[in-house]
Amino acid sequence: MVGGAATFFSLLARALVNRGYRVIVLTTRLTGFPLVRTEEKIEVRRTIPALEAAPPVVRKWIQVIVTFTQLLGLMARRPGVVHVHASKSVTVGAGLFSKLTRIPIVFEVQDFLSRPWALRLGVRRRYIATGQPITDHLQRLGIPSTDIVTIPSIPPDEARRPIPVRPSHPACTYAFIGELHRAIKGEDVLLRAFQAVHQKSSEARLLIYGDGPDRAVDEAFVKELGLETVVMFRGVLDARRLLEAIDDVDVVVLASHTEGMPRVILEAFSRGKPVIATRVGGIPEVVHDEQNGLLVPPNDRFALAEAMNSLGSDLEKRQRLGVAGRAWIDTLPTWESLVAQIETAYPA
Repeated sequence: MVGGAATFFSLLARALVNRGYRVIVLTTRLTGFPLVRTEEKIEVRRTIPALEAAPPVVRKWIQVIVTFTQLLGLMARRPGVVHVHASKSVTVGAGLFSKLTRIPIVFEVQDFLSRPWALRLGVRRRYIATGQPITDHLQRLGIPSTDIVTIPSIPPDEARRPIPVRPSHPACTYAFIGELHRAIKGEDVLLRAFQAVHQKSSEARLLIYGDGPDRAVDEAFVKELGLETVVMFRGVLDARRLLEAIDDVDVVVLASHTEGMPRVILEAFSRGKPVIATRVGGIPEVVHDEQNGLLVPPNDRFALAEAMNSLGSDLEKRQRLGVAGRAWIDTLPTWESLVAQIETAYPA
């Protein structure tokens, strides 16, 4: 499904199975997906309730409790390590499970949202940081560098396939890809910016891929702005279909308030698409202003609209920035070498 963490774990699970591991993925429920499914020797258990309509405190603590009890139910399978994405409520449940059972835990950290106390739960803790800014953040929290494995954030190997030749669109099509969570992703800022873009170019389109707690609010806001004919919500996609969707747009846009290293940027670069993003977290580490994309201040819809109009009206510039992004992607390691690096965080 759409989302950097989901993509990362999907690719990692497949790679680990190829290296002889047994993988059980425990995650939240998602409409349209079965609760339990085994595919390519990977068991995916969507048994943690999402509870998007519940108050945040209720949702978080129920997810903590369910994660903890679900992991206890897997003890008969004799797990050797718990590898958890460290920014959600499930992290706390996994950490408590590790502490009780003495099973080692690996925190994979892609953003700056994790509470320090949550990262200290569990035993024989190791950390996988996606990028140097995350490593620096963990070290500021007092985590020894010897417990951190720093990896680059890279796109799936299939993303490097040849880019198809597409006819030029009569107007620019922008895409937002990610969780619909305003406090993090800033979709409301993006929609305000796109309103100004649409006023200047009535044929411009914005496609929104993803889901999340604020989807209903975002859909209502689109109607309030009178943009329902030019802003389309496309839901979640698997990794391959997402790459195909990126092929069909002109620019990928992020209006995030906070980020680590968004994988969607790398996926966009891999398909030769320029990126407009906010200057937060690890984004400036890969998006170089006026070289492979454009950077704007966070929470500034006017600067964002200006950047969108800049690329929307300049096909040559879009192509130049996209070519530079793809060239940078081709310098990154393969998933095979990345997984070998990740393995060093696991207990022998």
